[in-house]
Amino acid sequence: MIQYTHKEKVIMMELTSLFLETAYSFNGSNITIDKLIDKAKEYGYSSLVLTDTKMHAVYKFYQLAQENKINPIIGVQLYLEPILNGNMIHVIAYAQNDTGYHNLLKLSSLQSFNQVLPFALVKKYLESVSLLVLCHDGEVYKSLDSEHSLKTIFSELKSLTSDLYIAENEYFMPVFKGNLKPIYLDYVRYFDVKDKPVYKSLKSVFQRPEETDFLDKVPSSFKPINYFDKLTKSQKENLS
Repeated sequence: MIQYTHKEKVIMMELTSLFLETAYSFNGSNITIDKLIDKAKEYGYSSLVLTDTKMHAVYKFYQLAQENKINPIIGVQLYLEPILNGNMIHVIAYAQNDTGYHNLLKLSSLQSFNQVLPFALVKKYLESVSLLVLCHDGEVYKSLDSEHSLKTIFSELKSLTSDLYIAENEYFMPVFKGNLKPIYLDYVRYFDVKDKPVYKSLKSVFQRPEETDFLDKVPSSFKPINYFDKLTKSQKENLS
């Protein structure tokens, strides 16, 4: 269970997208913080996650969410050193409390200098942090159909922390999860479906020519809260 604790009060996350990139990721997203909070209120969100590749937007996101009585969940995308095939391991680190938040700041700063984070370095800053392993790119994506490879990767990741989860949805489904708890992952990278061409155009500016956007086939708009009502019982249980 990913939780967020503020001033010793534990707040349970309600159904919400657990992957949300804004323009502050400099990755093509057209989502701004002000409009995000307005949309979240319009759509009925009581919890909202921020998972940029950088933490530049966190302060504004946190302040506006609090002002509008939305529970802010702070996360950051990290890239860990490869284990098997030379591809990075893509994870999201979520802060459980203020200690976790300060650890995210350290990890994000280290990543800006190192690009890829060594396991030994990451392990120092995982107190009060939950890790979600992403399946849409990197080493895990390359290993989705290999139980042996996934066992090896997950074994190494579990040496970092026991607070470890695996992302899954109908597009990316690993053949092996071990004892990692699966979490249904909805992606948000732009506001509306009609924004996708703009997103792709902007992303092409930041994306290296050799990179592939494995999320291109995945609907990544910001959805009304009743979208989650359409999920299966199992998917909802995996979100909570």
